[in-house]
Amino acid sequence: MESFQSVLKASLILYSNQEIHSAIKNIAEDINQDIQDENLYVLTVMNGGFFFSSHLTPLLKHNIYHDYIHATRYGKETQGCKVHWVKEPDEAIKGHNVLIIDDILDEGVTLLEIISKCKKIGAKNVFYAVLFNKLIDKKKDILPNHHSLNVPNKFVFGFGLDYKGFGRSLLDLHVIN
Repeated sequence: MESFQSVLKASLILYSNQEIHSAIKNIAEDINQDIQDENLYVLTVMNGGFFFSSHLTPLLKHNIYHDYIHATRYGKETQGCKVHWVKEPDEAIKGHNVLIIDDILDEGVTLLEIISKCKKIGAKNVFYAVLFNKLIDKKKDILPNHHSLNVPNKFVFGFGLDYKGFGRSLLDLHVIN
């Protein structure tokens, strides 16, 4: 098995921490303009969305009720499969505007499942923000409505995204070349 340190040494920095923070500021400005309601229910998708959310939410000009959800197709794998719920959205979102915050949009399967679940519970409106949009070779059923940084169809890690469980805490976004 390849060690994380050897993967890190062979990777390239795709986006610096400064570029990521600039993108987060732009996303916050967009959300502040688009979502006019004073109150906002924020659902952070664990684990990867935690880093993005912790930098984004202080820039939002809303009264924020913050919770987390955990739906995954990856676990510790690098290929996705069926969506598995670890923690579903709470009933508290019923009748409220909801902002889902996630790290990356690959195919959109997980995000579509989360949006569907929020609507079934009775969310008034469901918005979503992703920090990274992966440029894949097939049509996506959902496109980001708040995103800033496109990434190639390669494996990326850092700033919340992991490589087999490692690397989430890296300040920059790395790409495996």
